Amino acid sequence: MPDPSILDLFTPIVPENKWHPNFARIKSGASIPEIDVLNRWAHGFRDRDGKFVKEFQTTFNSSFWELYLHALFCEAHCKLEQSHSRPDFVIIGGPLGQFTAEAVIASNPKQHLPEWAWDPTQPPLPREDMLDLACLRLSQAIVGKHNKWTTGYSSLPHCSGHPFVVCVCPFDQPWASLQGTEAIDRVLFKGPRPVVSATSGEPRVLGRTVSSHVFKPSGASVELGIFTTPKYSAISAVIFSSLATWSKVHALSDPAGRLMLFNGARLFGDGLKLFVEKGGDYVENIEDGAHIFLNPFAKLPLDPDPFFELGLGVHLFAHDGTLTRIPRRGLLIGRNATEIRDPSEPTKPHSPPAGATPHVPALPPDGTPFAGPSSSPFATEVTLELHRGWTLYVGRDPIDKDWCVLGKRLICRSLNVFVNAEMEPDDELMTSFLPTRDAAVAAARHQIAAMEASRDTLP
Repeated sequence: MPDPSILDLFTPIVPENKWHPNFARIKSGASIPEIDVLNRWAHGFRDRDGKFVKEFQTTFNSSFWELYLHALFCEAHCKLEQSHSRPDFVIIGGPLGQFTAEAVIASNPKQHLPEWAWDPTQPPLPREDMLDLACLRLSQAIVGKHNKWTTGYSSLPHCSGHPFVVCVCPFDQPWASLQGTEAIDRVLFKGPRPVVSATSGEPRVLGRTVSSHVFKPSGASVELGIFTTPKYSAISAVIFSSLATWSKVHALSDPAGRLMLFNGARLFGDGLKLFVEKGGDYVENIEDGAHIFLNPFAKLPLDPDPFFELGLGVHLFAHDGTLTRIPRRGLLIGRNATEIRDPSEPTKPHSPPAGATPHVPALPPDGTPFAGPSSSPFATEVTLELHRGWTLYVGRDPIDKDWCVLGKRLICRSLNVFVNAEMEPDDELMTSFLPTRDAAVAAARHQIAAMEASRDTLP
């Protein structure tokens, strides 16, 4: 007799033409050890609305992420209260303490390539393009859960007085696992990072920069830094993993006679260590690759120590760069699983939906400050803005407090790209130092108009 505590995830209850591509891939090629892993994740999971199996087979990713979280909390010996239909998790005891949590995924926008449409013969998007989309979708997912909490869930008796955690996983594009924590760090903490000049020999750190906004195709801005303002104080923390993927299932399953290779990287206190290991020798735990980001403005703070002891990376906000506590086993920051097959059986790309396109980052409207405020020994309150095909670097002298603009005739979406772009003299400008930001920007625009007029009169 089937064990009633385990959901029957794999007996189809919908027609095959409605299967999600990931579920179809499992049905066509998953081994018994991989299915055993998912069945272990589902052990004790209660389908409270009677729709979970159907959603697992038709939409997959959100259900997969919820199963992973259930397994993670069970592995941590949390006591789960599953009699309530919402939120997704109510933790009423155990080593991690008491809190409530909602699971959410970042999905691809309509008409964009879904995560399952990866092509092993093609490279992923350029990194900044990948992070741009990831920031847009992660921000939308987290803010949506914040709004649900503040307008409804927080008033439920079993939620009142307990920390609220948003658990998010990116499925927003092919190769989404490669984003690591860089996008979520920008979404929550603005991603403080160095500005590095590499134009003249040895790289030099020129200052610090942050990501303050990303932009929708409409030109509307999405503000980053959710945890740098009290506006989202209802969220105590965010649990995140970009590595809770099918490769995680491979890593936790018996290779069962197949040749599997795992390659990736772990971060330790003394540096980064790369690895390539064979299935059967490689060891990965369910918590590897999971992170928790603490909200410094949380109304109900969460104690990070038990999560650190469990093995999660713990991230804390600091103005000069995110502080990360690295677990004793190291922090798994990247991992890929590859099955070595007979070369006569090439890996086939997964055909994308008709009309689906890769993400193309939107540019901010001319005159909209972005990529800051950043700083260096030479300028503070630095931002970028665009004007008629030019990128303007607007900064304030830290001593005299007056303003100056540097300009380059190209489009830059980050300060690092701007400082490393080598230009011809006719494609650069610098204004005088002026008493206000507006005056300096106006002077730069005047110079651009004069330079373009001069070009127009050339024979």
